[in-house]
Amino acid sequence: MDIEKALSNDRTSQASIGLTKAVFEHLVPEFEEALKKCTRKNPYRGGRADRLKTSRAKLFFILFYLKNYPTYDVLGVQFGLHRSCAFRKVNRYMEALKIALKHSGSLPAGSIEELNRQIRGIGLVIIDGTEQRKNRPKDREKQKNYYSGKKNVTR
Repeated sequence: MDIEKALSNDRTSQASIGLTKAVFEHLVPEFEEALKKCTRKNPYRGGRADRLKTSRAKLFFILFYLKNYPTYDVLGVQFGLHRSCAFRKVNRYMEALKIALKHSGSLPAGSIEELNRQIRGIGLVIIDGTEQRKNRPKDREKQKNYYSGKKNVTR
């Protein structure tokens, strides 16, 4: 995949990785440092040279995966890798991305207490939730209290 072409303007970069080129470039040094922390070096293992040679390419790879969620087969075709290699790289680079985002303070809160600390000075918080299934009673009259108003396609 031609990374420079994908990052050529904000529209194509947001369509491919969900970030503008400026934000992407700002994240590259953080990701590079995090990649050094989580890369395991084994002097006794050889292997092929990495197709994703730069940390920019590696960051683009993981952001492309997170934005589009292609199968590992498709991801491998896009970046010239085997599907099993794409799987391993996604796992390795995901770990590095988490470290980089945590270091830059961009990682979402992991607990309610941490969220409360982060939103302490903010006046308005909007939370988008989804409706969850609820077991309803078998009795028809008691069921009416739990009816959400949505129509069921099977009835």
